[in-house]
Amino acid sequence: ITMERRSLLYIVNFLLPVLFFLCLDLASFMISDYGGEKLSFKVTVLLAITVLQLILNDILPSSSNQVPLIATYCIVVFALMMLSLLETIFVMHLREKGSRETQRDTHDWTQGGFNYNVSSSETGEVAPGAEEDRHNKLTGNCYTLERLSDELRAMEKTLTLFLKSKKEDKTSGYWTRVAKRVDKFFFLFYVILVLLLLILIFLEWKSD
Repeated sequence: ITMERRSLLYIVNFLLPVLFFLCLDLASFMISDYGGEKLSFKVTVLLAITVLQLILNDILPSSSNQVPLIATYCIVVFALMMLSLLETIFVMHLREKGSRETQRDTHDWTQGGFNYNVSSSETGEVAPGAEEDRHNKLTGNCYTLERLSDELRAMEKTLTLFLKSKKEDKTSGYWTRVAKRVDKFFFLFYVILVLLLLILIFLEWKSD
């Protein structure tokens, strides 16, 4: 009687599909964090791994006292994907927090408004019953126009600075920068962990 392990069957039917889903999870880092597309994609991939785990449970013998290497491989991949999902939720929370602060600052500035009150003496209006000549009236109107011009220039500068600051906040806000740094650091950490996992699994498999 000759017995040999049909490793190609497990590679084609299980190991490669799990590896493909792991590659999809790595590719999901290219999806924007704004919106729920990235989160729903990662949840879908995680559910696909769960289905493969159920299939693996039917394939593996139930009388073994040791955890097979293929089960360890699947469990570690599932843990990595779950960690990636938690990181995505955390990054989306940071971005949402930064967006709320930006909207609140914009709302506070617009609610403040710009008030300019002109008194009757500045506009050159004549009180009822008073007699003033034409020269004083024109002088008062010119003075009012000069003040309005100065106020409009000041408001233009304020609006320019405000729009510039808001643009900088959108591109490099505090929480946005934190989210980008966390995402970049985790991606590098995630790639290193995946490579180490594949190398260790391959070495362990060859040693058996």
